[in-house]
Order: sequence, then structure tokens, then C-alpha cells
Amino acid sequence: LCVGIALPPDAQGNKPRIALRVTPQEVAASRAPFLLRDIVAARLGGLPSSWPAGLAELQQHMERAGIFLSVFGSLAWQAVTAEPYLRASSDIDLLFCPRSRSQLEGGVRLLAWQAMFLPLDGEIVFPDGGAVSWKEWRQVAVLGAGDLGQVLVKRANRVALERVGSLMAALPQEVQPCAA
Repeated sequence: LCVGIALPPDAQGNKPRIALRVTPQEVAASRAPFLLRDIVAARLGGLPSSWPAGLAELQQHMERAGIFLSVFGSLAWQAVTAEPYLRASSDIDLLFCPRSRSQLEGGVRLLAWQAMFLPLDGEIVFPDGGAVSWKEWRQVAVLGAGDLGQVLVKRANRVALERVGSLMAALPQEVQPCAA
């Protein structure tokens, strides 16, 4: 497994990064990314002053839409280690896993709106595990070529350009209710 570890920024703001290769047997534990709602509820210290209210608002809007965001990057490292990873210039890395086309469209709209107030970044993760920058998705799928446009999709074993329409086809139009 290829593993990347980021250390807290030094006095000059440089964030040392360490690349490692480990065997699966060397991994003591793993966990799913933190949910944004857990970060908001924890009232994590050391955040830039405008973030707590903005993150709470983002969480409320997304939750009303039935969307749950996960956190990675510096915000997640700070939550895990309690070390000062964040700076005023940091961004907020989010994972968004839409369960339907309508959720994808609504989630991208909400992210774009909140990005006017918070330094949001991150990826849309599709059901097959392919990940696309939400900003690139918005630029191509919403503001650009629509279904015929291509976006860069990161997968566990490759990176490729793929058509927006093929990624959308993997999602149902609406969220399906859970079977009893």
C-alpha cells in the first residue's frame, strides 16, 4: 500500500510530507473519514475564526438535503492529532458521495454557494469509487459541456478522463428508499 503522511506546518508554513510503502499486515487500524457533522459537533480548536459558523451552516444545508460530507486533508489531520495543521490559507477538503443525480446536482450547488464564504475543496466519490474534483465537475458538467464533457477521474488503480454522462448514468435519478 502507498501511504502519505503530512506533518504539521513548520514556522515558515511548509508542511513536510512523508511517502511510505507498507504491506497490509503493517496497518494496525483504519477508519472511514470523519463526517463533517462530527467535526462541527466537536468544536475543534485552532480553526480560522470564520470557519466554525460557516461549517455549521454548510452542515445544516447538506443535512436538510440528505447529504453527508466527510472530511480529509489538514482538517482531518488536526482532528486526529490535535496538532496545528490548519493555517488561514488552508482549504477544507470534503468528500461528497451522492446517492442520486438529484443529490449530486443539489450538493454541487450547495458546495458552490458555501465556497463563496469558505475555502472549500474536495471530491465527488461515485458509487464505483471513482473520484472527481467537485470544482472540475461544476466547471464541466454544470457550466460547460454537460453530459458530453470529460472530467479527470481518480480510481484506485488508474487516472483517466471520462465523460460526465457515463458517471451520471451510474446514479439513479432520485434517492431510493431503503428496503425493509
